[in-house]
Amino acid sequence: PMDADEYTNQLVQYSSVEQAIQTNSKLDNLLNLSIYNLGVQATGYVGKTIQAISDVMPLDKGAAKATYTLSKDVIDCTIVLKDMDDKVVYTAKGETSSGAHDLLWDGKNINGEQLPDGAYKIEVLTTVPEGETSASVTTTVFGRVTGVASDDSGIYLGLGDAITTTLDYVVTSRNENYWDELVAEI
Repeated sequence: PMDADEYTNQLVQYSSVEQAIQTNSKLDNLLNLSIYNLGVQATGYVGKTIQAISDVMPLDKGAAKATYTLSKDVIDCTIVLKDMDDKVVYTAKGETSSGAHDLLWDGKNINGEQLPDGAYKIEVLTTVPEGETSASVTTTVFGRVTGVASDDSGIYLGLGDAITTTLDYVVTSRNENYWDELVAEI
């Protein structure tokens, strides 16, 4: 531009755009460094048992533990465990009072046969009195952390050799001996 004021305004705009590009680049670097640091910290979970919000639990060393929390009292509660092909492998009656309840499973199917270690889905089916709204159910699973991985979406913890969870679903962490004690209990 021939006008000095217009020329100055355009230079200021170009400078602002360049600064914004540099700021975005630096923010990307900070985000990558933050993810890296979280990954390094997450390696502290390896060998420990964690409790995570999930409806898929690992059967590890022939044992599995989960919890289910009912938002209110129900008339009937049935726990259904399925393999990853949605085939029912085990059912049990559950507690009907509101609150958290443990589910310990020895990995045996309906016929009493030991199933292989791996991932199994949990469904908690409830019946409420007629006219009432259904109870909400939250399930958590326990698993021994065997590895840590990351990608652009976040940090993942491997539970047994069956499933993964992200750090934001971890509820509790237990000591290194917890899983072995759990297996001995079941």
